[in-house]
Amino acid sequence: MDIKLIILIAVSIISFGGFILLTAMRYFRSLIHYTLGAFYFLCIFLIFCSTALINFYGAETENVLVTIMSYLFFPALLSISPLVYLYIKSFSFQKKEKTFFETYIYNFIPPFFLLIINVFAYIALNQIEVNSENSISLETALRYTNFIALFFVFLIQNIVYTFLSSKSIKDYKLNYLSNLDEINLNKATISWLWQFLISYILLFSMLYLFQLNLLSDIKVFMRIFVLLYLVWLLYKAKHHHKLLERKAHNPYLQPDQKKRLNLKLLKVMREQKIYSDPNLNLQKLAKMVDSNSKYLSKFINQEYNVNVSQFINEYRIKEAQNLLKNPQNSIYTMEYLAELTGYNSKSSFYNAFKKITGMTPTEFKQSSKS
Repeated sequence: MDIKLIILIAVSIISFGGFILLTAMRYFRSLIHYTLGAFYFLCIFLIFCSTALINFYGAETENVLVTIMSYLFFPALLSISPLVYLYIKSFSFQKKEKTFFETYIYNFIPPFFLLIINVFAYIALNQIEVNSENSISLETALRYTNFIALFFVFLIQNIVYTFLSSKSIKDYKLNYLSNLDEINLNKATISWLWQFLISYILLFSMLYLFQLNLLSDIKVFMRIFVLLYLVWLLYKAKHHHKLLERKAHNPYLQPDQKKRLNLKLLKVMREQKIYSDPNLNLQKLAKMVDSNSKYLSKFINQEYNVNVSQFINEYRIKEAQNLLKNPQNSIYTMEYLAELTGYNSKSSFYNAFKKITGMTPTEFKQSSKS
């Protein structure tokens, strides 16, 4: 058996093993990173298993398994960079896994769309006569669609998601390195995320150049690199996730403490309406709920997935909406309503209102009348 094929089979086995291992670990633990890591390994498995089957059977084979895997190759390829970005993004997302996927599912529209096209083509080609005009036209259209997906969409995708991933790491660094209680863990996390992203950029570059036949002379070395990359990735990911599990078992606040803090926070915001104070800041808010700035900031970030400023603004704008809906308040100017809801200027009120609702206060007032 050819050494190139042996390496491809080894890559397929290790990537599928990584998928099984992380899926099993996800079953016993609640970390979202396991889910995304498992899907990442699954996509790599689909890519290299498809390549191995084509190498073994030949590109012109009519083997059903080879045909199915070749149709999954391109959707899997387009799923990798979104998975890299979401894996990195998940480290700063503190809500439930279901909420995470509902928030970011749109990233998988291109691979899902391509999968639908390939499934439709596979079904259609089995219904029409082989080598007929319709069959040839459909195969040609499918070939061009996958070509565009590989050489244009895949490239653009990776450039965009690499930028977004690096930005997410920088944002994570800004938000979490200030937490002295977990500074060592957060430094290790940032280091791991940079290693993961840079190693992926190397992998993507090699895959892309290989498809352009620019690395055809070093196929064996490229596949050995992928093999070593997967072994290293599985080890590093598993090791770092264990650190995160220890963090999860030792939260900065116990559940009953979180509950009490949340009740105090809701009381001062909903009943006392302290958001109407234009000078309200983190320090004042922490004092009113008998907490400290660091814990309150982290609590709001993890429980509400926003920073303190956004948290306060959401209450202010909700109050502004209620005031604008009331016809009795139509005599008041926007400047006065801004002042009532805690804003020092009309411009900051308008900017916050539009950012949260998608429309200006005037537009909202008009729409609430109709």
